[in-house]
Amino acid sequence: MECVVDVVLRDVGASHPLISTLSHTVNVSESGLLIEVPNRLDACVGQEVVVTLTWPGGTFESEATIVRFESPYWRDGASSVMGLHVAQTLPSDLISMGTAS
Repeated sequence: MECVVDVVLRDVGASHPLISTLSHTVNVSESGLLIEVPNRLDACVGQEVVVTLTWPGGTFESEATIVRFESPYWRDGASSVMGLHVAQTLPSDLISMGTAS
């Protein structure tokens, strides 16, 4: 099942977002997620961010580390793929919505 999530990323300690976008979640696990974001985002592997996720069933916020950043995404030149390792466990209802690979 496809999982569409509203994603807001901001630098740790910052109040303004780096990006706010709807994303089709590629993969979700207890400790991280792989998401598609617009390729205009200026980010790098190792960057610490706060991620806020909102979906029809709830909201989740956690500090996270960018562990993968592929820009532009080979499949879609307008998108980047970002892997995030989150500090807190993702909610089970969000995990159950994500597509497993």
